[in-house]
Amino acid sequence: MRALLYARVSTADKEQDPTPQLEEMREFCRRRGWEIAGEYVDMLPAGEIRPQYEQMLTAARARKGDVILCRHLDRVGRSTVQLLQLLEECQAKGVEFVSLNQQIDTTTPAGRLMFTMIAAFAEFERAMTRERVALGLAAARAKGKQLGRPRVELDADLITRLRRRGWSVEKIARKVRQTPSTVRRRLESTGNLQKPPSG
Repeated sequence: MRALLYARVSTADKEQDPTPQLEEMREFCRRRGWEIAGEYVDMLPAGEIRPQYEQMLTAARARKGDVILCRHLDRVGRSTVQLLQLLEECQAKGVEFVSLNQQIDTTTPAGRLMFTMIAAFAEFERAMTRERVALGLAAARAKGKQLGRPRVELDADLITRLRRRGWSVEKIARKVRQTPSTVRRRLESTGNLQKPPSG
């Protein structure tokens, strides 16, 4: 079994040394008789794009490893849904997943059961989010609130004056903080789209 080890430390953490994570994973591989196919370490602020994580995923997709190994789930996933997406991709590619601290190990029956439970919780979370959104929209409609993008209120006189001074549609759009297409439609509706001759 070839293992891809992933460790991450945040620059906001008190302990910014990934060595303890790596040593624990290396020892686990020795005990299981697994070959270490790659070690990937990100050291960056929380929320930043993780280049080493992406490289580890690329290696897994190319089947350069048989199992992804981390010490803690929060090293690889920032939410239940994100973690499930990783686990589902691993499953689709035939790559196993092990998290030491949570004792999640999809190479074992108990680990596969834990994966099924995580999937169920993630689906429940998605369903609850959909339900909250639907209830919120229904409540807003019941109160007579207008849903969707707000109506664009433009100063038609100002737009017309600027156009007659020779301003371009793009310049007017910047001035009134609207898109050029919105300004163009308003000028067309008032018959002032044609730019007057200079001089």
